[in-house]
Amino acid sequence: MRRLALFVLLFPLLACASQTHVIRIGDVEITSVRQRYNNAFLVRSDGAAIVVDTGEQGDVADLVDHWLDLGVDPADVDLIIVTHGHADHAGGARHLQELSGAPILVGEGDRELLAHGDNGDLCPASSYGEQHLDDALSTTYDGFAADIWLPEDGSVDLLEDYGIDARVTALPGHTDGSLVVQVGDVVFVGDLLRGSVTGEQ
Repeated sequence: MRRLALFVLLFPLLACASQTHVIRIGDVEITSVRQRYNNAFLVRSDGAAIVVDTGEQGDVADLVDHWLDLGVDPADVDLIIVTHGHADHAGGARHLQELSGAPILVGEGDRELLAHGDNGDLCPASSYGEQHLDDALSTTYDGFAADIWLPEDGSVDLLEDYGIDARVTALPGHTDGSLVVQVGDVVFVGDLLRGSVTGEQ
């Protein structure tokens, strides 16, 4: 119950971050960079660093500038995790990998999305989604393959290989390859839960 409470408190804060926001929960430090309507997260704990989502392909330079302002070099990144293969979450992953040398972990179910570098078939669930469908369909990125594919029924602990006490679990739903990332009492869910897409809450 404590973990759920922390997640519920954390989720609106991260979803509404403006530009760069840094918070600490226990021994986990999270730097959230707001990019139009999505967030990219740098998660640091015990000297290790992972990135959860990277924004669109053209967002990476801005993302790195925010990190450098905080004294964080892309070379410090140990692993890049993409919660799902849509362009606003996966688009910058390959470029960030070129800067950091870190491997990319993605859910197996999104192999085709990543290869094509597009958002695939979309089904708007609101009038806002319908109004922005053409923009979403036209947003693409250079296709790539992940270094680590997590099976659709799989999970992996990151402590031994990447030095951070985190667990990544496949949870198909928003896309076939959707992932959930848990670091301590913090949970990242990509778009499996809907945050604010219409402005500040």
